[in-house]
Amino acid sequence: MRLKYVNILFFILSRVLNPEMACDIGSMDGLIARCFRRILSDARIIAFEANPNNIAVMQRDGELHKDRIEIQQKAVWNSEGFISFYIEKTTPNTEETWRKGISSTRSRSHSSLGTTEIKALSVRLDDFILGLDKTPRSIALWIDVEGAAYEVIEGLDKIKDIINVIQVEVETQEIWPGQKLESSVEALLNHMGFIKLTRGSQDIQHDLIYINSKTFKASPFKFKAIKILAFITSQMLRLAAHSPFLISHIKQVVLGDLGRKDCIEF
Repeated sequence: MRLKYVNILFFILSRVLNPEMACDIGSMDGLIARCFRRILSDARIIAFEANPNNIAVMQRDGELHKDRIEIQQKAVWNSEGFISFYIEKTTPNTEETWRKGISSTRSRSHSSLGTTEIKALSVRLDDFILGLDKTPRSIALWIDVEGAAYEVIEGLDKIKDIINVIQVEVETQEIWPGQKLESSVEALLNHMGFIKLTRGSQDIQHDLIYINSKTFKASPFKFKAIKILAFITSQMLRLAAHSPFLISHIKQVVLGDLGRKDCIEF
């Protein structure tokens, strides 16, 4: 099953599972971290971002501090140390703000205006979390790392049993030379004990949602029902695409506070 608005399922699952920690990996501007806060009032929320330009903006954002978002200037990877990180050139064109979010541990070959290479501090997420003063009992992960999803997931091995749900962006064609594609990411997640619930509707680049197999098997009918609810909501939003009033009403009824934030992509 493909979902046009795949974020709907992820945030409904996160609200239901109510993890103690949520991580926004490849945060860019902290938006997803703030969306987590709308539904997880007591969770510890950490935003990871390696681009120093984005970090500077995030650190000046009073709303992130108000929402108790912890900001970490680190590239989440499969090892600790320093790695090459390629900062994409941006333009003042407001229609190209997406370029602020495509810097990566790999140099982009598709639609790039050029990059500047720096050395970024890298961290395995499992070592980082196990090194905290208190290890959470449950975690939700949002992974949007521009061609580096496989390496991020490799770094989850020691904490895979406490990860409830994952949304991860993948590609079916190479955009960053040397990257692992969707099939490899899926094989790794399956091997680590996660079950695929859905994928986004785009072909070349889209999100996948995986749930911990133990979590799913504890209440399979509940999670199947949540998946159906997300599909129905996604279809309703698609059909109401030309009616701002209907879109606002559907988002508010089903998503509550999330409907008042830019947490669902259109």
